[in-house]
Amino acid sequence: MKFQGKEYIIDLLNIVKRKGITQLKKFLIEESDYFTAPASTKRHCDFEGGLATHSLNVYMRLQDKIKRLNLNNITEESIIIVSLLHDLCKVNHYVRKKKHWVVNDELPLGHGPKSLAIALQLGLELTTEEMLAIRWHMGPRTPSTHMGWPDASDYKRAVKQTPLVTLLCTADMEASQVIEM
Repeated sequence: MKFQGKEYIIDLLNIVKRKGITQLKKFLIEESDYFTAPASTKRHCDFEGGLATHSLNVYMRLQDKIKRLNLNNITEESIIIVSLLHDLCKVNHYVRKKKHWVVNDELPLGHGPKSLAIALQLGLELTTEEMLAIRWHMGPRTPSTHMGWPDASDYKRAVKQTPLVTLLCTADMEASQVIEM
């Protein structure tokens, strides 16, 4: 199954008029496997193009939630950025071994923190709300928090600062655990 939405994702990213977006698009298109990587090795969207497919599913879920809740203060740029980039940590992260995908993580920063670090390293200008949403898109129980650090109170404080944290987290869960299963 090949991913068919590359042009749509690029069109969405073209809506974003932020410092660093050109470099980020160049990275995604020319230097990464964003459009061919799976979203996981065995769970959701574990096929070629699965990462981009998953990101679009999250975008559609998040956009729908924000529209239904009439949260006009969350911009289309923010919706595009957090949904399409929340799993940047999975770019250049998987390799094919025979018939299966395996993890090849050369930068073990943790899921949300790594996605955030990649976006910032590429020079993308992010709002505080976007940074919090990307960082905490897996909720309070992520691989980087299961050992007690950072404390779950960090997640609670992030949720209080912006609804985008909860909205992205639930859109990601709905996509990965309902739509893509």
